[in-house]
Amino acid sequence: MHEFNLITESIQLELLTPDNEDLDLLYRICNRPDQIMTWRYRGKTVSKDKFIADLWQETLVASVVWRKIPNKRTKYRVGFLTAYNANFRNQIVYLSVIAFPPFQNSGLVIAGIERFIDNIFYNWPFRKIYFETLDFNMGRFGSVFKYFADEEGRFKDFEFYEEEFHDLIVGSISREKWKAVKELYRNKFSVEPGNILSDKGIDDEELFDYLTVTIKSLCNTGAVNLNRNTQFMNDLDMDSLDLMELLVAVESKLNISFDDEELFDIVTIGDLCELVKTNITS
Repeated sequence: MHEFNLITESIQLELLTPDNEDLDLLYRICNRPDQIMTWRYRGKTVSKDKFIADLWQETLVASVVWRKIPNKRTKYRVGFLTAYNANFRNQIVYLSVIAFPPFQNSGLVIAGIERFIDNIFYNWPFRKIYFETLDFNMGRFGSVFKYFADEEGRFKDFEFYEEEFHDLIVGSISREKWKAVKELYRNKFSVEPGNILSDKGIDDEELFDYLTVTIKSLCNTGAVNLNRNTQFMNDLDMDSLDLMELLVAVESKLNISFDDEELFDIVTIGDLCELVKTNITS
C-alpha cells in the first residue's frame, strides 16, 4: 500500500495484516464489559468462530496498528481497523475502529486511522468513507471529528445502554475534505524551530518562542497570553488528541522522539519545554 503521512510522519507505526493471535486478542477485547456495546453485536456475546467469520465477511481490508518504540526492539498493538461493505458502484466504503486498552483516548489511534484512510483513498476510487457510532463513543474522537468528518445522520435514542438511550451517529469522510484537511495541516506544521541548539547549548527563550508559535498555529489560541505555567487542558481547552498533534509536530521539526510514558506528565508549556530539552540532550 502507498503511504504518505502528515500527522504520523514522526510516529513509528506499522499497519499489518492481522494473524490468529491478533484475532484472539480482538475477540477478548470486544467481549470486555467496557467494550461490548461498541462492537456490532451491541451487548450480545457470540462464539469466537462466529466472531471471526463475521469480521471477515464483506471486509475489503483489515489492519492491526502497531506502535514501534524508537531505539528499542519492542512494539505493541494500538488498534484494529477494517474497511468493509464496499460499494464500488456508489464509490463508498465503511470504516470500523477498535482501540486497544490503554490507547482508547490516545492520539496513536488517530495516527493509525490517518494512515489507514490515506491507503484507502489511494488504492480505491471511493468518494466517501462512512462510519457509525453511538454518541458516547464520540468523546474519543470528537476533536478530530470536527476537522475531517461530517455528521450525515443521527438516529435519536437508538440504543439502550447503562440505564439510558443513546443516539446512533452516521458520519462520513469525503475524499475532497480529507485532501483539504491534509493541506491545512501541512501549512500548520510548517513552523520552523529557529536556532534552539547552538554551541552554547539549548537556548531556552528560542525554544519557548518556537513552542508558543507552534501551539498558536495548531490550536487556534488567538491572542491568549502564553507562559510557562499555561496548562494545555485547563487554560487552552486542549484534549489528549490536540496535545498529541502538537507533540508530533515538535518531534518532527526537532528530530526527537518522546517515550509514551513521558507524555502523561505534560500539563503545562513549561513541562513540554523541559521534556524537549531532555530529549535533545539525551
